[in-house]
Order: sequence, then structure tokens, then C-alpha cells
Amino acid sequence: MLEKFSSKGLASPHRRAVLVSFFTEIFAFFYHFLICITFFKIKVYPMFFFNFFSVGLYFVLLLRIEKEKTFVRPYLIAVVEVIAHQVLATYYLGTDAKFYYFILLMGLLPFTIFEEHHKFGYAVTLITSVIFVYYENIFIYPKYMVPSTVISAIKLANISITIFSLFFVILVFTSIVFIFEKKLRKQNIKLQKEINMGASIQKNFFKSDISQLEEFDISYFSKPMLGVSGDFLDFYKTGKNLEGFGIFDVSGHGISSGLVTMLVKNIIVQEFYDSPDLELWEIMNKINDRFIAEKGDIENYLTGVLMRIEKKPAGYAIEFVNAGHPSPIIYRAKDDSCHFLEKKRSSIGAIGFSGVTAIYKSEKFFLEEGDELFLYSDGVTDLVNASNEKFGNERLLSIIKEIHSCSTALQSEVITQRMQDFSGKISQPDDISFIIIKSL
Repeated sequence: MLEKFSSKGLASPHRRAVLVSFFTEIFAFFYHFLICITFFKIKVYPMFFFNFFSVGLYFVLLLRIEKEKTFVRPYLIAVVEVIAHQVLATYYLGTDAKFYYFILLMGLLPFTIFEEHHKFGYAVTLITSVIFVYYENIFIYPKYMVPSTVISAIKLANISITIFSLFFVILVFTSIVFIFEKKLRKQNIKLQKEINMGASIQKNFFKSDISQLEEFDISYFSKPMLGVSGDFLDFYKTGKNLEGFGIFDVSGHGISSGLVTMLVKNIIVQEFYDSPDLELWEIMNKINDRFIAEKGDIENYLTGVLMRIEKKPAGYAIEFVNAGHPSPIIYRAKDDSCHFLEKKRSSIGAIGFSGVTAIYKSEKFFLEEGDELFLYSDGVTDLVNASNEKFGNERLLSIIKEIHSCSTALQSEVITQRMQDFSGKISQPDDISFIIIKSL
């Protein structure tokens, strides 16, 4: 039966109220039926007639359970009946027959079935608590002399049904928790499969074949924080010639950011290839305008570095725009130096901020044989260890200078291993991506 109620939405206050009310009224019906017979046999006729009325009342309430849209009214009826029953029982049978814990119990029920009526619940709890305290501290002489064994039997019945009612409510909500935990586990498994599928699709979507590029040694690495990455990197090439590359970081994490990467990647690719005669800052303006227009109400934005390559006799002229992204690192073979690319004409703004005017500036430098570029997302330097120490820019710079003579593939392995050794068992706080490009 619990499964049936759960499948109909037992997590909602209404369905929970249906279940609790049904069993509460079943208990009340049979309790009053038995008490009614008892009072008839011991000839306490006022209580017999009252309980006879109560039997009919709970029978009607049972018939109307599925028709009730709200259980405030039937609950109030039940509260009044319980209070009247206990007060009358004390009046006719004396203080020895009192059992006002029924009243206290009824006052606590709103917090299990009426979450949408907090003020109502507080009022009922306050009133029933006052009545409980008052009658628990007064003495009333009985109007009917009843054998003590009968009084004890009535009190035992009251205690038993109270304990059983509490046990039932606990059982109901424990069972509900187990049911929903089971469903939640199934949903989590299903969701994880979908995330893994999304990650696989995204990975294939961003996969770049750089094996045919002849004049550069290139390696890249990307590790999402939550299966689907908000980082992406791309290479723009014609045949065996590399014309440009970029790395971008969409705000946020997870599936929503991953979907945005797929939208903006297409925009960047189209604008990069369609505008060869424009300066790179102009291309970035077009990318920004299109992304703002096409993303609609999506609040995500992104940072990134976009680079364009022009081959020269002595090397490569590189034009790049940095839109709010960590500065790339360059290693110079000529003087064995390693440093961050300085921003001489700093851009202002990321990509995709509606209502904010971004100002992009193109920077240029020359890449000679043996020189190396390292582009990365902030997930690399924001990595932390058990002491909450960040991986940091200087550590990254030192590693690159140390291993620059290795192939880019080996450098990628070393850097990822150093990051893993640094963070240990601490989970990564962000997506991690980087590109290593060495001029041959």
C-alpha cells in the first residue's frame, strides 16, 4: 500500500495526509467501538452515547477521505472529538481515568501532514498543549464508581493505542524514506549514465586531429570536474597548416555549461574562418555579439584566449586576444626564459555579458624555433592541496621551465602527474584544461 501511495506522490503533504488520516481514523473507529461496548457494560451511559456518536463520526470521515481536498477540517473535527472525549471521561470517571496524551499527540500531528499550513499547526499545538497542561494538573472526583480493574484496562488501552499510533507514524515515514531512497538511487544511476553519455558526446564533438600538423609539436589535456566540461579548446587548421587555436572557459559547471560550450564553439569556428581579413579583436567582437544574441536567457558567459598564426620566413607571427582569461605562458629558447605573456593593450571584459560593452585588444608577438606556448584554464592554478594551498602561477611556471626540453606529450604527462601529486585526494574545484604548442 505504501508503494501505491508513493507512486501517486506521497512526498506531497496531501498524499501523506490521506495515508495518515486513513489509518488514524481506522484506529479511532475501532477504539471507540470497543470503548462504546465497554461503557455500555459498566453502565456509564453518557460515555456510551458519546462514543456511539464518535463511532458514527469516524465512519463518515473514513467515507470522505478520498473526497477531501484539504484535511484541515476533518482534522479539527477529530481534535475537538478527542478533547471532548478525554474531558468527559475525566468528568464521569475521575482523574484516575485521565489520559491527556491523546490530546498532546493530536496537537503534534499537523507537523507531519500540514507543512503548507504552518500557522495553523502552531495554533493547534499551542491550544492542545495548554489543555494538556491544565487537565494534567487538576483533580476531579468521579461521577460513576467504576471498578479499578476497568479503569486500569481503559488506561492500558489508551497507552497501547498511543504507542501503536506513534509507531505507525514512524513506520510510515521510515518506509517512505526507504522507498524514495531506492527511487533516488535509480535516478542517480540513470542520471550518471546520461552524464557519461553527454561527456562522451562532448569529447567526440571537441576532438581535434592534430597528428598531421608538421611544424608544431602539440599536446593538450582536459579533465572535467563533473563529467561534462565547461572548458573547451580548439585548433583551426587547413590541411597540414595550423592557422590558429584557442582555449575557453564557460562559467559554471556541469551539463548546462557543457551545452553552452557546444553552442559557442560553432560560433567561434564560423567567425574565425569567415573573417580572415579582419583583425582578431574584430573577430572577437563578432563572436561576443553572436553569442549574446543566440544564447537568449542563458546567463553563462565565458573567458578565453584566441590566437591566430601567420607563417613568416623566420618563424610565426602570432596575433591573440585575451578575453578575461589567465595569461598564457611562453618559453623562449633563445635566452632560456619562461614568463607570462604581458598584456600591453589589455582587453576589458569576458564574452557574453549582455548590456556590458566589452573592449577587445589584439596583441602580437613572434614565435621562433624551439619556443613554446602554454595555454590553460584557471582550474590548473586553482587546484588546492590538503593544506588549502593553491597550485598557483609560480609553481606552474617553474614546472614548464623545468621540462620544456621534453616532447609536449611527455610534458602533459608530467604536469598532470604533478597536479595529482599536489592535490592528493582533494577533489578538483574546477574543470582543468591546457594546451602545449612547441614550434619545431
